[in-house]
Amino acid sequence: MKKTKQSIRIRIVRASSADFWYANKVGQEFAVLSERKDAYRVNVGDPSAHYVRKQDCEIVGTDSRTYFGDVDSVPDDEWIDAEMEDGADYLLQYAVQGETVYYRLLGDNDDIVEHGVISKKAFRGMSKSF
Repeated sequence: MKKTKQSIRIRIVRASSADFWYANKVGQEFAVLSERKDAYRVNVGDPSAHYVRKQDCEIVGTDSRTYFGDVDSVPDDEWIDAEMEDGADYLLQYAVQGETVYYRLLGDNDDIVEHGVISKKAFRGMSKSF
């Protein structure tokens, strides 16, 4: 049984008070770490999390996927065949979801030989087609 996790992204649409930490962040989007009755706890890139009042934001996306790095979480129709050199032993496939690139190398009989998650920048060096 796969473990799934609801992923929510919000966009700040206003700040009820000019004193809130997000008052100058209207229009920016954040990943939600957890939810309370009246606020979302968001990831702002530092160890401390910050809360955004629900009335000051809108949900821009939700997604239920398996935990980070699991290639099984990518639907079959999102995989793209990368251009490889003639005579390559493997087929490289990738799927881009936000800033994350999932990749897998397929060998004989479409068996997955290797898989993982990398940044877009690193992936650009691996594939001619990206």
